[in-house]
Amino acid sequence: VLGNGSNEVIEFLVKAFVRADDEVITSHPSFLMYQKFVQVRGGTNIVIPLRDMTHDLAAITAAVTERTRIIFLDNPNNPCGTIISKERFDEFLKQLPERLVVVLDEAYVDFVAPDERIDVLSYIRQADNIPAVVALRTFSKAFGLAGLRVGFGLMHADVAALLHRVRQPFNVNLLGQVGALAALADREHYHKTVSGTASGKAWLSSKVEELGCKAYPSQTNFFLIDVRGDATRLYEALLHRGVIVRSMKAYGYPDFIRITVGTKPENRRFIEALAACLGDLGYVEST
Repeated sequence: VLGNGSNEVIEFLVKAFVRADDEVITSHPSFLMYQKFVQVRGGTNIVIPLRDMTHDLAAITAAVTERTRIIFLDNPNNPCGTIISKERFDEFLKQLPERLVVVLDEAYVDFVAPDERIDVLSYIRQADNIPAVVALRTFSKAFGLAGLRVGFGLMHADVAALLHRVRQPFNVNLLGQVGALAALADREHYHKTVSGTASGKAWLSSKVEELGCKAYPSQTNFFLIDVRGDATRLYEALLHRGVIVRSMKAYGYPDFIRITVGTKPENRRFIEALAACLGDLGYVEST
């Protein structure tokens, strides 16, 4: 099922399966649009805090009731960049009622090592005795087509048929479709982006650690940094130097920022600005 970005497929899922007072389980922090669409629909959000920066699958399982309709899991998680192992996900599905829909939002899956990715197609094709599994993908991240708004969902044909009933007929524009097809054909650019992101992330992480901060491992094109001080003040200081990062205070991590891997010049500029701002704020020794 194609969507105007994968977020539209999220909206389709909520429209198709959630009525007033039905429950939808999500994690916190994670992609905020899950809860927004449920609120608009009149459903009830059941929000489970992350545990050690990963989805707490045991707590999610325990939160399932007769009113539960959908479970949303961003994998990798945004903003933490952590993933659910194949073994944990398999055991998780076996404990859930078959009537549920489990949605794996894989917006950043292209940056995950292939041998660590969940084989979603196997769960879609062999759906006996497990909930319906839906995987969400987007052209906005590794393919770099965020402005064209193209995403899609992988799911069993029966689930897709329900989503098509709530989908408007012209939801993905022609330019977006042409761009998506061209991106799929350009494997060289795709592999260059993925490999460049991996090397840039490794370089940035090492430089951040040298500055006295803590870089957290991530399976995406972004990662969290413990800056040893108020993240919002650092965000503002970097902004004055023309460098934009994300403060994680609103997500429950007041000393963390999140950065996205850029080009080599962008990465170097960030490290230079970070070093200066950390010293100015007194978070670490001036370098």
